[in-house]
Amino acid sequence: MGHSLNLNLSGIAFEKNNGKKVWISEKYHPSNICPQGKNIASYATPVIFDWEGKRCALMYHCTGLYSVDVQTGQQLWYFEFMAIGAKAADPIFFENKVFISTGYLSARCTLVEITGNQPTELWQNKNMRNEFSTCVYIDGYLYGSDGDHGRLCPFRCIDVKTGEVMWEKKMKMASLIAADGKLIILDEEGTLHIAEATPSSYKEISSCDVLENEQKPRTFYTPPVLCNGKIYCRNLYGDLICIDVSK
Repeated sequence: MGHSLNLNLSGIAFEKNNGKKVWISEKYHPSNICPQGKNIASYATPVIFDWEGKRCALMYHCTGLYSVDVQTGQQLWYFEFMAIGAKAADPIFFENKVFISTGYLSARCTLVEITGNQPTELWQNKNMRNEFSTCVYIDGYLYGSDGDHGRLCPFRCIDVKTGEVMWEKKMKMASLIAADGKLIILDEEGTLHIAEATPSSYKEISSCDVLENEQKPRTFYTPPVLCNGKIYCRNLYGDLICIDVSK
């Protein structure tokens, strides 16, 4: 549910050209803000968006999600989303809605609608529990891994209007991007999958082992990058692999 809580726990902003501080949130007081035993960290990237003539940012705190004015740091609205464990998957803004998700002990996801400065929950379920790999949103559907690293997770497509699962494919937890109507999926063991971005079913076009059986660490958490017909994949230990997909 939405709240009018005004804690100004919004982060910090700098001038990019000179590093000058523009604004900073109030000092954190764990004893009177976050319940004891809750992890206060958030690894998610601030998400910038335009709303009612203002440049805004979505930022997490241990208790929930804030929208702030990027010029001043002023809180515009707050949505309570408590979690045991850090929030790591980025919030996804589209139209007048925000999708948020978390893994760990509080694993769940929810869709929030914004009207003016009032957030309202439309649905909540456990069909897309992102530990730290952010979903991609395409034409009314979300694609991503439901579950935690180190195990088989359903890679799913869900209908964003209802939260209903359209299809799923078992694989290791994966990070992904999308381009030209295709999903570029890198699972945590280093298998790269190219699939159609369609809600009808999982339709894989091709796949490969990015390490080609080399004896290197098979821990891939960073999303793949597509640039000039090449896909770049990096493992946890800094090995960078470039795959030419231009032909």
